[in-house]
Amino acid sequence: MSKKRIISSKHLTEAQKGLLHNFDVEVISLIKIDYLDNVELPMNVSNAVFTSKNAVRGWDQNTSSKDLNFGKVFCVGKKTKASLNKRGVEVNVVADSSEALAKEIVAQKINEVYFFCGNLRRDDLPNILHTHNISVTEVQVYNTTLIPSEVNGTFEGVLFFSPSAIKSYNLKNNDTHGVAFCIGNTTASEAKKHFKHVKVAKESSIQGVIECVQEYFDYE
Repeated sequence: MSKKRIISSKHLTEAQKGLLHNFDVEVISLIKIDYLDNVELPMNVSNAVFTSKNAVRGWDQNTSSKDLNFGKVFCVGKKTKASLNKRGVEVNVVADSSEALAKEIVAQKINEVYFFCGNLRRDDLPNILHTHNISVTEVQVYNTTLIPSEVNGTFEGVLFFSPSAIKSYNLKNNDTHGVAFCIGNTTASEAKKHFKHVKVAKESSIQGVIECVQEYFDYE
């Protein structure tokens, strides 16, 4: 019996590939991340928002950021929280998606936030906050570049780890018959615009996406 073909939109370690030994795994990088240097940051941030680990890394790479004082910190995903905790930042509120986080921020009845993000950040969070008259100061700390690549042949699933990767995929591919396995709800919401079958990992991590693939095909 031939193995099911799975496309990963992100590099996987040998150990991670090993967990998918029952599949024919092909890695096609669809985006490139570049962290910015010398970003001008305020000394005191009353309410900081991080929606990805990339935003955390981008903030951390700026030497001036070491002296920042955060009031409350809001983030999307347990992995983003862990990344902040690793850098000595206490997180006050964690949500599963940008939209859910925005609603949590609105419930806090605060006036302004600093949103640490990339150049292709989604509109969900700032739009909701603006609707509730909450000021959003965007602090761009990294750039995402789309690297569209055509996938030849048929496949059973694609592993997506960001909405940007899905946008990049769709620039050169029309095949959306396979299952889109997504790292979280924000990525899944973008996938649902294009794919009929979308599955969301129980845990927002590469490991979680791999387990989602294994579980789906076990119960196919």
